[in-house]
Amino acid sequence: MKKLFFAAALAAGLVAGGIFAADSTDQKINIDVHHLKKDYQAKVAKELRDITHRIRLLKHKALKADNHARADIKKETRKLDAQKAVADKKFAELKKSTGDAWKDLQKGVDAAVDNLKKSVDEAAKRFKI
Repeated sequence: MKKLFFAAALAAGLVAGGIFAADSTDQKINIDVHHLKKDYQAKVAKELRDITHRIRLLKHKALKADNHARADIKKETRKLDAQKAVADKKFAELKKSTGDAWKDLQKGVDAAVDNLKKSVDEAAKRFKI
C-alpha cells in the first residue's frame, strides 16, 4: 500500500513537473516570437522612414524643376505615395496581428516594401536624385 501511494505521488509529481516545464517552454517561445515580431517591425519601420525621406527628396526636386519636369515628378510621386499607402496599410495590419498571424502577413509586407523600394529607386534614377 505504501509503495502504491509512493508510486502515485511520484507519478503525480512528474506530471505536474512536466506541465510546469511545458508552460515555461511555451512562455519562452511566446517571448521569443514577440521579440522577433518587434525586431521585424523596427526593421520595416526604418525602411519606410527611409523611403518616405527619398520621396520627399523627389518632391523637393519638383519645386526646383521646370514645368515639364515638375509635372513628371509630381505624377511619379503621386504613384509612389499610393504605393506607400498600400505598404503602410499592410504594415499596420501586421502590427495589429496577434500570435503567429503576423508571420502570414510578413510576406505581403515584404512584397509591398520591396516593390515600393524598386519604384523609388527607378524614380530616383530617372530624375537623378
